Formats: sequence, C-alpha cells, structure tokens
Amino acid sequence: MIQIFLSLLLTGLIQVLLLGTFTILFSTRMIEDTYNNQSSGRMKLLVNNINTIVTGYREAALHLSRSDLILNALFAPEEPNKEELSLLYQNLYKGISGRIEDASVHLVTEKGDRIYSTHVLPAIYNPNSSEHSLNTYLKLKKNRSDFPIVENFVSPRGDRVALSLFHLLELDTNKRGYIITDLNTEALGETLEITNAGFFSDIYLIDNINYKFTSLFREGVYGNFSDLGWQVPLGETGVFTSNGNLIAYTTLYSEELTLAGTLRYGTVARNLLLLTRIILVISVVGLILSTILAFALAKKITNPVRLLVGAMKKMEKGNLSVQVEDYQEDEFEILFHGFNRMASRIQSLIDARVEREKALRTAELHALQSQINPHFLYNTLNTVKAISKLHGVNDITTIVTQLGKLLRDSIDSKEEFTTVKESLKLVEGYLQIQKIRYGANFNWEIKVDKELEEIVIPRLIIQPVVENSVIHGLEKLTGNKTIQITGQFNPLLLIVRDNGSGLSEETWNNALKGQKGIGLFNVNQRLKLYYGEETSLTYTREKECSAVTIHLKHREKILNEA
Repeated sequence: MIQIFLSLLLTGLIQVLLLGTFTILFSTRMIEDTYNNQSSGRMKLLVNNINTIVTGYREAALHLSRSDLILNALFAPEEPNKEELSLLYQNLYKGISGRIEDASVHLVTEKGDRIYSTHVLPAIYNPNSSEHSLNTYLKLKKNRSDFPIVENFVSPRGDRVALSLFHLLELDTNKRGYIITDLNTEALGETLEITNAGFFSDIYLIDNINYKFTSLFREGVYGNFSDLGWQVPLGETGVFTSNGNLIAYTTLYSEELTLAGTLRYGTVARNLLLLTRIILVISVVGLILSTILAFALAKKITNPVRLLVGAMKKMEKGNLSVQVEDYQEDEFEILFHGFNRMASRIQSLIDARVEREKALRTAELHALQSQINPHFLYNTLNTVKAISKLHGVNDITTIVTQLGKLLRDSIDSKEEFTTVKESLKLVEGYLQIQKIRYGANFNWEIKVDKELEEIVIPRLIIQPVVENSVIHGLEKLTGNKTIQITGQFNPLLLIVRDNGSGLSEETWNNALKGQKGIGLFNVNQRLKLYYGEETSLTYTREKECSAVTIHLKHREKILNEA
C-alpha cells in the first residue's frame, strides 16, 4: 500500500510542480503574445472604423466635386444668388450627413476670392490670411487630387480638428479650388472608444507625410512625430514595446496615415504577478489534495486486491469452489465476478472432462465391438465366394467380389480422402452388381474431365448418391434403366442423372434432413463439414431425367486441406 500511495502522490505532485514551473517560466512570453495578439486584433477593428468614417467623407467630397452647383459657385463669373446659395449650403450639410458637431466642410478657391463653409473658414485655409499654410500642403501633395493631413488646430467654432481631407477642384490652370473636410477630434475619439472599450490607454493619429501626430483621447497632446518619444515604421503594421509601453500600429487610408495605440506595460506586469501568485496557491492546494487523494486511492485499490489474492491462494490449494464476495460497484466488481465465473468454469470443465473420459472409454469399447461385425461379414462373403466358384455360379461370384471391395474400402482404409477416379471405380463395382440384378435393361455411362479424375474428395461421396438414384429412381421403373455420371473441372461439379420418375421437393428435403434414410443426409453433412456451407447437394428435374449435383470447392483448396 505504501508503494502505491507514494506512486500516486508523486504522479500528482510531479504534474502540479511541472505545470506550475512551466507556467511561471513561460507566462511572461505567453502574456506578451496574448497582449500582442489582442493589440493587433483591436487595432484592426479601430482602423476599420476610421477607414469607414474617412471613406464616407471622401465619397461625399467626390460627390460634391461633380456637382455643377458647387463648380459654378466657385468658378462662375457671377457669384451665386440667394436661392443658389441656399441649395449650395444644403449640399454642404449633406456632405457631413448633417452632423455639424462631428465635422465641417469648406469650399475655397486657390486665390481665396470665394469662400463657403458649413461653419467658419479656419484662417489657415484662407490664402489671404497670415496664418495660411495651404501652400505647404499643396507642395506635399502636388500630384494628388485628394489627400488627408493631420494638423491639430482649434476651429473658429471652438472644435479641435484632428484630421482634414483635401479634394482638389480644377477646371483649368487659372481655376483651382478645394473641398476641405475637417473631422473633429472629440467625435473621432468617441467613435473609436466604443470599439476600444478601454483597451488602449491612448490612440494617436499620425500623418506619414508631414510627420504630425495628434492624440484622439487626450486634448492638447499633438505636435511633430519626433515629440512622441518613440517611432513606428511608417507604412507598416506591427507591435513593439518602448519605455514601459506596448505599442500597436497599423496603416490606414492608402498607407498615408498611421493609427497607433499605446498600453502601459505595467498592466501586463501586474497580471503576470497575479498569475504567479495564483499558480503558487494552486500548487499548494494541489499538493494537499494529491496527498489525500493518493492515500484514498491506494486504500481503495489494495483492499480488493488483498481479497482476490487470498481467494487465489485457496484455489492453488485445490479449493475450486472458492468465491469472492462482491466488493463494490466498480471495476473490481467486474474482476470479482470474472474470478468467480472462472472458478466455476474450471470446476465445470474438470467435471465435464471426467465425464468425457468415461464416455470416450465406452466409445472405444463400442468401436472395437463394431469392428468385429464387418470383419465377420467380410469373412463370410469370402466363404460364399469360394462356394459360388466351386459350383460355377458366376453372378454370385461377381456380386460377392464387388461387395467385398466396397466393404474393404469402408473397413480397411484409414484415409478420409480419395480421388474422384478411385471413387468412380467403387461406383462401377456397385453398378455391376445392379447390372446382374436388373439384367440387360440396366445401363450406365461415366464421363468426367481428365483433370477432375485427380481431384481429391471425401470417401464415399459419389456411391451413396448413385445408390439413391437406383433405389428411389429406377427400382420401380419398367423398361430401360439408365444412370449417367458426368463431371466438370471448372466449376467443380459431379452430376448423377437417372431416367426414373424423380422425387418431389418434400421428399428431397426430408432426405437431406435424414427423415428418409441416412445416405443423402450423410453425404450432404460431410460435404458441409469438410468444405463449408458453400458446398452441398442440389436436386433438379431435367426433362425426363432427375439430376443430383455435388458442388465442390476449387481444387487447390481441396488438395491443400487433403
């Protein structure tokens, strides 16, 4: 019991210690990988949100750029009238889906002579203002008809702008203008926080061209990209750590912008410490439970084993009637039942063996007794044969000679098998006896393939079938009586035909069951015994003939078994 207890205890303890050690050693990497994967996945969702928003405003700007009303308002010789201005502003408000708190749309010519806005045009977009910086954007994007920029500023209305989308309108070199869509920081931040759900502590929108950035979560955090203290490879996607922060970044809007999210790495460290403590507690609890469980299992296993060992020792001493009482309903109950059945079975087998030995001795005596009768008959036939020769009765001599061959074959031969050729010789002897009996009206024909003659078959298979045809088919027939035996090699078939009146289906079935004599029943059973169920006797009526077919297996299998 002590060995089993220690084995079970060590098994449980080793698993707990290995699992705890492995988890502590690799938990840092596991948590980092987990946070990296979660960061990348969350960043993809955030980028999809911003791309959806930016694409919506961009498509709205493209729609406005195709409007004749917009083009005429900017470039027509005459300024729009009051009604045209009303329609113009309606289209501008549609461009921001009517949400003036989220964004604003501005129309301005390159010279600044015509300006239209859903709010108030910021000074930096006015070519006539000292704060104008539009030319800088045009130099950066001179080959683009639309582009985004990050330029954190406060609009005249008081909204902080995080991202501006520019779309160029150009009729000719002298007529150029812009549709500018400003996206407010607060609206973008609120939209992203729904998806962020507090995962990233801050999210930055970065311009890959002019290296500007702005925080979408913290007001007043913006400036040049170098002011961040860390840098992301622009135009790429990935995750890295810097100054205690885990930073995930992904490009958006045709790789001109980058969205970066930061997560304080202290959160990861705290989670790692908590996980380590939990593992230690689990290890201690597991050790205690393993000790208790190992002791209980060792006791549960050894008690029934002791009972079984005691019963086996009694059986070794010759007490085969020993039985083990049921222990409980588990695998040992099955084992005890099996032991009890085995003991009972052994006792039954020993009793049966004793009975079989008694029966065998009796059968041997009967077999020796039965051998005396055929030998006596065989010796008597030799006496009759000698007397018939002495008196010149040739028919009796022939009958006795052929009958003696049949008896000698059945008595003296110890072989279970013979060839078809040898079997047919015995059949011819039997037919010669019947020829003497029936006279000139009785004839037979034997025609088998040469290959078939050497096939090995059980002894006395053909003769009983021929005898059945003579007795039940020809005996009551008047006129010519004919027996025909044919055989073919492929498939292996032996067919015995007679021109008698035939048998009914009921009579044939009764014969195979042994209810009408034992000849056909014996042949059919021996065929199935030697070769299996696929071999048998079948009966058919062919015009004026009855045919019994002996089905055999393929010759190779028969020869091998023989």
